[in-house]
Amino acid sequence: MEDHHKECLLKNRSFMCREISLSTGLFAKLTESGVITDEHLQKLQNIIRNETMAAAVLYFLTELLPKRGPEAFDLFLKALCESEQRHVAERLKQWMSDDCSEDAGTFERLRSELQSYYKRKLASIRPMPWLQSIYLNLTDVFVERQLKLKTNYKGDERIVTMDDLFTPQETEEIPRRLLIEGNPGIGKSTICQTLAHEWGKQSCGGHCGTLCVHSFDLVLYFHAGDFIDEESVAHAVQKHLLPSDCRITTSELQGIIEAKNVLIIVDAFDEANAGNRTLDRLIKGDILRHKTLLITSRPNFLENKQRHFESRFTVEGYDEEEQLEHVKQLSSTFIVGAQSAAEGEC
Repeated sequence: MEDHHKECLLKNRSFMCREISLSTGLFAKLTESGVITDEHLQKLQNIIRNETMAAAVLYFLTELLPKRGPEAFDLFLKALCESEQRHVAERLKQWMSDDCSEDAGTFERLRSELQSYYKRKLASIRPMPWLQSIYLNLTDVFVERQLKLKTNYKGDERIVTMDDLFTPQETEEIPRRLLIEGNPGIGKSTICQTLAHEWGKQSCGGHCGTLCVHSFDLVLYFHAGDFIDEESVAHAVQKHLLPSDCRITTSELQGIIEAKNVLIIVDAFDEANAGNRTLDRLIKGDILRHKTLLITSRPNFLENKQRHFESRFTVEGYDEEEQLEHVKQLSSTFIVGAQSAAEGEC
């Protein structure tokens, strides 16, 4: 049974213990549909005989129904309707409908918070760490990078662009674990920042042509150190990506992350890998296995975890064309800045 169905049973337990009658008709429908077995039926009848109807209903709701198959909840509702207890089924359907609407509202709030944060926080970069007073517009100075994709265990490689990051490579399936390696200062962090910032713009307008960052419902952008001492991705989101007055709980965050198509970007594994249990479990797929994880690191820090990555990329040094483009964009930015400053003094 799905988690939101179990939640529905839990939240409406008191109501159902008062209202449901485990009648002969209901037992017949539940047995016929395979929700309960003859052994279950005997157990419930014994509880009714030796205790109360409410006790039998409670046992059914807590010990039997949640442990049945994924179709058990819908079959239970159908059995209620066909045994003159439609009002109970309607109450549960209404709760499910209200809950879905609430979940949708929470998701939209989360999405809006993240997009606003990325657009504001990631709009500029400081290209010289030793001179924090100089910062540049990310869009103006970012140069599209070429990546080397390792295509097999022999170490064969081919050149791809950032547009190919999420494109199926060795198989037809979308890669779920991606690794980008490169030397310090080569542009790994800028790639991560650009991906999150682009997602914050909400839409590529169809310009990408392939699976791109806008294909994801959510993008969660972290530094590897954000996971230290955090018991889950949801806790890391709440602490590092949302304002302290945001009233989205970790339970709600976990539900959204599990339900949506999510890209988790984690920069600088090499700077915070020791004792990082949650990140380690994320890489191995022990948690959120079906979500897309993009990790960046300096070379050789993930040698013993290479098998967990379906796509492995290397950021190379700037070729001559990229160097010229980078210098051109930087020069243009500085010239415009200098002109603006001069005009302000006049």
